[in-house]
Amino acid sequence: MYFSYLTLIVFAKAVISNLFLRIKKFLILEKISEKNLSILSWIFSATITFLAYQLTQTAFEETKSVSKHHLRSGAFNDIPTQKSQININLASPDELIQLEGIGPVLAERIIEYRQTRGKFKSPESLLLVKGMGKKKLTKIEKEINF
Repeated sequence: MYFSYLTLIVFAKAVISNLFLRIKKFLILEKISEKNLSILSWIFSATITFLAYQLTQTAFEETKSVSKHHLRSGAFNDIPTQKSQININLASPDELIQLEGIGPVLAERIIEYRQTRGKFKSPESLLLVKGMGKKKLTKIEKEINF
């Protein structure tokens, strides 16, 4: 919702600026004084600023109320969040523990295996670590890389 208001602000500003330039050209041709031209310029600038402020405030209030409502209702629970992948061959124990089903003991086993036998080359190679089963591997497969 907020982005549509931003688009509207940019569009309104462009339209008003274009209109101002056309009026300014017309007034110059009609020999309007420089003082009156600067007053008109100030009025247009103030109008643009006021419109932008009003639209931003409206967008902010609407977004805030919609967000509170949706957060309380749980409407965003189904939206997947994008996590960054963890490189299994470089990860610390703390990073490994962030993966679902990996606790401190299994994290240490993964690191120990990696240090003694070399880098993991595929997800299936994790199955060689004691305590890592197919179910756990399936849960973390999309969250890791090599």
